[in-house]
Amino acid sequence: METLKLNTATPKFEEHLCALHAAMEHHAGSEERSMFVQAQRLGEARLREIGAKLERLLEDERHSRARRAFRVLKIRLLEGT
Repeated sequence: METLKLNTATPKFEEHLCALHAAMEHHAGSEERSMFVQAQRLGEARLREIGAKLERLLEDERHSRARRAFRVLKIRLLEGT
């Protein structure tokens, strides 16, 4: 949230963005080293089953009127309108 408050033309914004990027890269690397290895142990059939459930959940979320209203509200609040 702090990123949204910073002026994009300032060095502080660039510093914050670089720090945010470094944190994301570190987190993603950590997940790749641990979670993906564990996921492979589940086997292809179980991973496909989990993937199908996730796809159904995401589709339900995309079509949810409440979720869509929340997204619109969130965008408006962030834009300050």
